[in-house]
Amino acid sequence: MADWPSGALLSSNFAHSVSTLFLWRSSVVPMADNILGAIAEGLRPWFPGATLKVAIERVAVLSEERAALWARIGGAPFLSDEEKRRILGIDA
Repeated sequence: MADWPSGALLSSNFAHSVSTLFLWRSSVVPMADNILGAIAEGLRPWFPGATLKVAIERVAVLSEERAALWARIGGAPFLSDEEKRRILGIDA
């Protein structure tokens, strides 16, 4: 069996990580949003105003990305608390 240079392995792992994030961001989350939107629409006769959405903060694959966003926003002293909440998608 051929020995792979460690740089190639790291590059491969990074490419896999990036492609996984891309898959979730471009396909899985939007598809889940569409499905949940359709379910909510079907429930509205019994639950007026019902909305369902993906809880992005609970998706383990996106946790590193979310943690980095929290760190960037938390370290921005020029933003008000209300602006930070809006950027992070937290209802004030």
